[in-house]
Amino acid sequence: MRLSKRLDGLEKKLAKYRMRLLRLKRKKDDKTENRREAIRKQITEFLLDDENSRLTAGKKETITRRQVKKQIRLLNDSLFNLHKTFLNKTGVIVSYETFRRCRPFWVVLPKAASRNTCLCALHANNDFIAQALHKAKILPYSSATDVAKSLCCNKILSVSCLERKCLQCRSKDIDIDSTDLSDTIIYQRWITKNVTVTTRGQEKQCKKTIKETVRTTQRLLIQVFRSNLPKFMQHLANIINQFKAVRFIKHNMSPSEGLLHIDFSENYGCKYGEEVQSAHFGGSKAQLSLHTCVYYSSDSHPPENRVKATSFCTVSENLRHDPVLICAHLKPVIEKMKSLTPALSFLHILSDGPSTQYRNKTMFFMIAKYISKISQADTIIWHFSEAGHGKGAPDGVGGCIKRVCDNAVANGKDITGIDGFFECLKHNIKNINIIRIDDEFVDEIQQLAAACKLRPFRGTFQIHQIAWSKIKPDLLQARRLSCITCPAYVECPHYKLGQIIMPSVTSLRTQSTRAHSEQLNYVPDLSNSAASSPVRYSFDSTGHVSSGHSYPPRPASSNSDPPRPASSNSNPPSPASSNSHPPRPTPSPLTPDASTVTGPRTPPTPEPPTHIPEPLTPRKRPYFRNTFCDDSDLAPKKIKKNIATLNIDDDSDEDIF
Repeated sequence: MRLSKRLDGLEKKLAKYRMRLLRLKRKKDDKTENRREAIRKQITEFLLDDENSRLTAGKKETITRRQVKKQIRLLNDSLFNLHKTFLNKTGVIVSYETFRRCRPFWVVLPKAASRNTCLCALHANNDFIAQALHKAKILPYSSATDVAKSLCCNKILSVSCLERKCLQCRSKDIDIDSTDLSDTIIYQRWITKNVTVTTRGQEKQCKKTIKETVRTTQRLLIQVFRSNLPKFMQHLANIINQFKAVRFIKHNMSPSEGLLHIDFSENYGCKYGEEVQSAHFGGSKAQLSLHTCVYYSSDSHPPENRVKATSFCTVSENLRHDPVLICAHLKPVIEKMKSLTPALSFLHILSDGPSTQYRNKTMFFMIAKYISKISQADTIIWHFSEAGHGKGAPDGVGGCIKRVCDNAVANGKDITGIDGFFECLKHNIKNINIIRIDDEFVDEIQQLAAACKLRPFRGTFQIHQIAWSKIKPDLLQARRLSCITCPAYVECPHYKLGQIIMPSVTSLRTQSTRAHSEQLNYVPDLSNSAASSPVRYSFDSTGHVSSGHSYPPRPASSNSDPPRPASSNSNPPSPASSNSHPPRPTPSPLTPDASTVTGPRTPPTPEPPTHIPEPLTPRKRPYFRNTFCDDSDLAPKKIKKNIATLNIDDDSDEDIF
């Protein structure tokens, strides 16, 4: 009895002290957990710093864990080196295992395939400057885009704010701490330089794009950044406007409209499943040119429309990427498009803007004279994306095709040419239309492109939209940005650059040298004309030039000598058939028929004219404003500087393509 009472008293005392022990243990655990949480937070902040990791830009470069979606960040160094930097910078003592375990799940190690190899040079160089100024605690932003946002209304990028046309934010300036700017600063930049290269004992000059480190003063770097900012903001405005225009076209597409997004993929190098060393390192493997397209169409009117995407890839053994081959690649694609959209009358084409491929004078001519005919559309509007920002769906088509072919090669299949390429894709890809391009109609397109020699449009690099309409088939509207409100046949008041007037192919083929000489009041040198021209030139007894045909003599003007009598021989002998030539008088303008001075072939002999031409009088040369000049390329070289140039604000006068 006494023992049981004693045990009950001990249990009550233990229960009393047990609660105290639990409270002490819980307090100790909470303190440890808080310390762990503080260390984890420090490690997270350290790894999320732009100095230690970089943020990816792709909209699909995300990672999800436990229903939490984050944008992927790539480490700038190995975790082992970053652990050492963390210990030296923070003074917190943690093991490498704890540092590795506390790494956020969206901060990952970079791979070779995760390199960004298509950066915009303008973005990259301005970001380098912003990062250097931010690291020196001069600029509160670490990227040039954030600086541009700070100068816009509500920190939202818009075209009017970026072009400094907004009355509310046009007077804003960047926030810079200018207390002491005399120190030196180091930053990086991409630059193209002339580099001396020694090849087989000979030194040659070539251009190379390199990434160099520059040391300068803080004040000078701020001046460079301020001078670059207007151009960078206009660059952002162009990007935003082009993306908005394409998005609007997709959302408001009708059954009579279509959008074709095109781009050249990198040439595919054919491979063997197994190769000897000389075949692997030599240049004996063929390449194939891939032109990828994505066509967007709709079966109903908005807002009930549902946009459908159809992928195409045209393959050719011809590795040219000029306008002639672009039209050859587009011809079968447009035929497929007309079957997908029978009522196609409004065609949009979207591409990037390299001057050797899509944005040049030859391509402008082919839009009006070739693509308009094979598409049979009433309106064609070509949109160009901003430089350095032309990636899109066609690049995914090219990547998918190359991945399938590389997997087949990894399994032992040989792809040695275009036949093996088609055989591989025929059994493995069903959602992409693969079309083979032969050279059977390339010659026809080449003749059409060569028939018109146009002068370059001054301001070609500023063009982001070319509009053609059936209402004015010989007129193209050149616009600075894509306009979705103005019709294709009117001059856009929002983004107009000028008008491109297409000369007819027939007029170019029949443009005579005499007519050109009359316009410019120029007397050509005929000393070597007979040897270099397909037209046979000779001198008749009157001293006039003849091309093997009978022409009446030229009447004399009031300031010249009396006219000489015409020769009785209507067809005088050529210089090749006579032993001597009559003395050559003062040269007069050339008077052969227009059809006999152009083209490599010798035309049939025309009938002699029955009328006597009027005396030649110099006439004033017309001025073509913002147009291509019909006969500019037929002018002699030494007086070509007198030909009227186009009136465009851009000062660049490079010969595009």
